Amino acid sequence: MVTITRPTTDFNEPAHRYLTGLEELLRYYRERSLVGEDITEAEVHFAASLARYRFSPPPETLVNDRFHVMVFGGAGAGKSTVANILAGDDVAEVNAQAGFTKHPIALYGGDFGSPDEAWPTHLGLLERYDGTESSSTNKDHFGYRRVPGDPVASTFLHQWVAWDCPDLTAKDSDRYQPRLVEIAALTDVAIYVASDERYNDELPTRFLQMLLDAGKPVVVALTKSAPMDVEELTRLFQQQVVSSLRGAERIVAVVPVPSPPPGRYHELWTSSYPHTGELREAVESAVSNKLAESRRQERLRTAEYLSMLHARLLAPLNRDIEQWNTWQDLVRKDAAIVIDRYAREYLAGVEYQQLVDAQERVTSSFALGGAAEILDRVLESLRTPGRLVKKYAEWLIQHKPIELPDEDRILDKLRKEMLQNLTVECAARREEHTLWTQLHESLRTEAVALVEPPYLLTRAQHRQKFDELLVRITHEIVEILEARATLLVALRVVRAVADIVAVGLVIYWVGLSPWLFLLIPLSIWALEEIFLSLCRQFVQRRRQQLVDHQRSQAEELLNKAYVEPLGNLPGATGPQLRSLSRLARELPRDLADLAEASRTPVGQDSGAGHDDSDR
Repeated sequence: MVTITRPTTDFNEPAHRYLTGLEELLRYYRERSLVGEDITEAEVHFAASLARYRFSPPPETLVNDRFHVMVFGGAGAGKSTVANILAGDDVAEVNAQAGFTKHPIALYGGDFGSPDEAWPTHLGLLERYDGTESSSTNKDHFGYRRVPGDPVASTFLHQWVAWDCPDLTAKDSDRYQPRLVEIAALTDVAIYVASDERYNDELPTRFLQMLLDAGKPVVVALTKSAPMDVEELTRLFQQQVVSSLRGAERIVAVVPVPSPPPGRYHELWTSSYPHTGELREAVESAVSNKLAESRRQERLRTAEYLSMLHARLLAPLNRDIEQWNTWQDLVRKDAAIVIDRYAREYLAGVEYQQLVDAQERVTSSFALGGAAEILDRVLESLRTPGRLVKKYAEWLIQHKPIELPDEDRILDKLRKEMLQNLTVECAARREEHTLWTQLHESLRTEAVALVEPPYLLTRAQHRQKFDELLVRITHEIVEILEARATLLVALRVVRAVADIVAVGLVIYWVGLSPWLFLLIPLSIWALEEIFLSLCRQFVQRRRQQLVDHQRSQAEELLNKAYVEPLGNLPGATGPQLRSLSRLARELPRDLADLAEASRTPVGQDSGAGHDDSDR
């Protein structure tokens, strides 16, 4: 029996990663749409399916241990007829209705027991159908039919599986195309069927080009021509189709399949028809005599094709990631502007009444008590003129008190402006990428409902934490002295001594003169201002701690309620693009590992069993 050489564990690990990555990319592109891009969904699907069958093939016998040939072409070209020629029997349903065949049917010879031994339950998107159903059933199925032994076909169908595939140009053929793509990736050789009337249709020719780009050998079957027109049809096909194809050297043969005389149509798939053997021989000549070696070469061609395809394959994703990163940067930039304005418009002027009360409580605690209370009252009276002058000067500079800003009002205004600015920016960028159109619509219809719940929840949590911090800091300011009686007494004494020394120095300096009535209150008041300044600095450090905490809370609030939700708007597809950006980096590396593993000659795969017998 012919079997494919099993890849080693080192080969399977990057194969699994690579296949998983391509399938994830395909799902993303299907949701995103590739209209207007330089690559089609069919090409992405083809790449993922190629990776599956060439780098991580299913183990079932008829998939893994046989060559596969697919028959494809436009509607009414005669694909089922060609499939019958390969089978040597009338087993593929032939119908004059264009687009009759709607799902792939595998034709094979030999007996493999149960379907589970011969076929996997799925070939990609195609589900195995074990019953008997018409080729016209429009479902994502693949069917299979065993062809009885025949002197002409038995050798071919014991080594090959022939696939009769749906049309490429019939109505709703866009629904059939993914089914063809799946079989095209599995197949070793493709037969392109072109009739005398439809040999240059656009869609089948594009499909043919995709196969040639992937290194698939192709046999062309020219059908439905009169014997006398065979040479002219072949010339036109070579001139109008083959000459414009890349990789045309991979077309191994152009085989004419002219229509038989009336009443002898059944001879097409018999040995009496002269082109039957020619078609099978062309298919067999396209591959190596050893299946394992043929599949190794196919893996190398697949790796080369995917390497060539990667730039186009990843281009839409990379553009999406670039635009998404731009959107993320834009949201973060606007959030930073909001924080800066919040700091200027609110935090710069905020006063915490609890800290003011704590400061007054601290300063009042320095009053002398007991026997020194009379001295403290004298000093207080000396401080009174300076305090009155200070208050009058403050009144002259500022006639009315400054109204402290309302934090919620400022935040509401700033975040509303942020959404408006982002909406305007997205509208201005709509011509750059479809992402901006999606974002613009999402901002207009969904943004408020998206950001409001996390904003209100986080804001409430922050208020509670801030209130707890404010109470704790206020207690620390008061208790730092009240809890240290010795320190408090020492500070009271130092302050009183400083006042007495100042009075003494003034008397010593000016003597007993009228200037004493001015300089003594002035010196006492100046010492009080120095003392209050030290207290204010002590409290100011605690105030700055609260300001920093509120700024940090605002940053966290905007991040949770705006940066993260807006970055993950339905139009931004943030989490998905984060995952796919990793794939964009890893896919080329995994493919390089696969290409290196594929270069291992047959018989050198460690730990693998081999059976490289001839076909």
